[in-house]
Amino acid sequence: MVAKLEANMQEQPIFIVGTHRSGTTLLRLILNAHPQIAIPHEAEFLLPLLKRFKTTHKDTIEESYSEAFFDAMRSNRLFSRLFGKWRIQLADVEGKIRFLQGEKSIRKHISAFYMTYMDQHKKATWGDKTPSFFNMVRSFYALYPNARFIYLVRDGRDVMLSKRKYYTSQPDNVTYSAIEWLYKNRMILRQLNKIPKKMVIRYEDLVNHPNSTVEEICNFLSVGYSTEMMSFYQRSESQIGKRHSKLIFKPISNESVGKWRNELTRKETAVFDTIAKSLLSRFGYPVMSKSRSMIGNYCSIGYDLIKGGTFFVKKLAYRKTRESI
Repeated sequence: MVAKLEANMQEQPIFIVGTHRSGTTLLRLILNAHPQIAIPHEAEFLLPLLKRFKTTHKDTIEESYSEAFFDAMRSNRLFSRLFGKWRIQLADVEGKIRFLQGEKSIRKHISAFYMTYMDQHKKATWGDKTPSFFNMVRSFYALYPNARFIYLVRDGRDVMLSKRKYYTSQPDNVTYSAIEWLYKNRMILRQLNKIPKKMVIRYEDLVNHPNSTVEEICNFLSVGYSTEMMSFYQRSESQIGKRHSKLIFKPISNESVGKWRNELTRKETAVFDTIAKSLLSRFGYPVMSKSRSMIGNYCSIGYDLIKGGTFFVKKLAYRKTRESI
């Protein structure tokens, strides 16, 4: 068993990288339907480990920290809720770590979670899909130099529209949505710059040309294409539950592409384009910002910044609590 665990440490995990509401869940379900690939629910409970590595640049951790981390996994309600979606036992993860040879390390702790999930589903390769890890790409590459990264990007205006419908309790702020989309995607691009094994996919290409795009992904991952991948929706409920976009419970559809053209106002589109036009253009998305005066756009941006500031300070503080134990 130890030999198997040590061999897996050298394998090539798959990291799906992208912002929230960019289609990463859809891609995860498609890949998870492959007979060799296991990608669990999002793993935000691993943020303390990743934050520690990113801060210290050291892979080794003390026994006391390991114990504190697993104590937090049991006592922290947020961590427990997130981990519970994996449907694996924490004791099995701890058992995996004990079997791993050598001193305790962050990589071994992280791998033990994914490998436990992978073994439970009798798969050969594990992966991750956690949009909150958008700024941890370099850390994952440092921990797993043989990893493959799939970056999924979607038109930011459709991302904003999707968030508006899904996160109804959050303020509807076009300026902050545009800044967030621009910032996160630029950060992902910067981190991927020096990573050799990466693939960039537009959400629009995935849903407009699903078969050819998925075949390209399989070629990139060096796995054979499986027809089961296009039947992912038959297992969606068991994989993620019922609370999600209706589109992942049926065959791939492009009905959510370009909705911003009809559902955003001219003002909203102009404000978003003014902020993010350089990156929108880079990925081949049309820019419509000439429909309003630049002075009007900047006035709207200033108003949004003032109006939304308090909420986003609270959001940043909440993220900090998830990164600590």
